[in-house]
Amino acid sequence: MLSSLSLPSNGKPPMAHAAPPLEHSASEPFDIYASLRAPAAGRLVAPSISHVLCLQRARFNMPLPESIASRAAARASLPDPPAPYPFKELAAATNNFLAKRVGSSASAYWRCSLRGRDAALFQLPVRPGASAADAAALARVGRYHHARLARLLGACPAGAHVYLAYELPPGAATLAACLRASRCPGFTALCTWASRVQVAADVAQGLEYIHHHAGAVHGRVSPAAVIVSDPGHRARLTHFGAAEFAAAAGSPYAGEPSREADVYAFGVLLLELLSGC
Repeated sequence: MLSSLSLPSNGKPPMAHAAPPLEHSASEPFDIYASLRAPAAGRLVAPSISHVLCLQRARFNMPLPESIASRAAARASLPDPPAPYPFKELAAATNNFLAKRVGSSASAYWRCSLRGRDAALFQLPVRPGASAADAAALARVGRYHHARLARLLGACPAGAHVYLAYELPPGAATLAACLRASRCPGFTALCTWASRVQVAADVAQGLEYIHHHAGAVHGRVSPAAVIVSDPGHRARLTHFGAAEFAAAAGSPYAGEPSREADVYAFGVLLLELLSGC
């Protein structure tokens, strides 16, 4: 067996012969997979499929497979992670916090523009022992995306409060304002049962994602935490991520944030949808 590994008679090691060049014409499609299946003398290392795809794309200007292209497009379409806002930027956007707030005192927010985006800015009390609203903590919240969750644009800790900015669709209003118009108590934007069922289904989908996919809790479910927008009266939950930074809301069912508390609060929200008050 060792004799078969000895050098040839000329005393030089054998040379690996390169594979013959692949021939094809411009009128005929180039099948690079057929070239891999064909035997090639002297081929010492087989190229990987990824290398083959890159070679095929670069040489013949062919697109990547649809699955790879769709994943790249999905990654490119993901929004930017929440940003830590300087306090001065929030003060400038709200006229030094003198602008009129929307909603009741417990859940009022400033409607403002932050870095070219319409935002609802909430001022919430800091939860004792909560993690700081720094870039790392915001990135943990920003990993999760769902159509029924209002996107967290950024946050700013300031003393005993934390400011959370959520994306606000044009013309949107809270569910509380839709059910109880302060200027016209007899009017409601949700004048059909279909619209109210749609809001309930949207909130349920948002909570289902938070509990079973994000592995988190909401902690502040209420009509004031739901934003309703046209067309179709679609609803989004705000305050996702607030349980990590802010104290629980002051309500009869508030306390330590939990899934059970979220479900109970969702039941109260359904009751308000049914009764309209």
